[in-house]
Amino acid sequence: MILFIEIIVGVGLIAFPIIMGFFKGKVDYALYWGIVFGIHYDTAFFQVKDKEGAETNYKLSMFQFHVVCITILMTFSRETNIELKKHE
Repeated sequence: MILFIEIIVGVGLIAFPIIMGFFKGKVDYALYWGIVFGIHYDTAFFQVKDKEGAETNYKLSMFQFHVVCITILMTFSRETNIELKKHE
């Protein structure tokens, strides 16, 4: 169990400067009642329309590191060329 916690903290410490420096991301933290251990990764796609009406697609990547009762959430977005379906 101690090795698992060390791996989570180690991966988090490696990911932190990459996300903050290279990807210009955002880091948040949250406190939870209870004990949580693990790593979570998820993506979401969204579309932004500027004032001229041009649409740009983005991919939002989210990394979460859970250790005991603290969760650190690291997010960053990158422009992507994936076509998104429009909801009518």
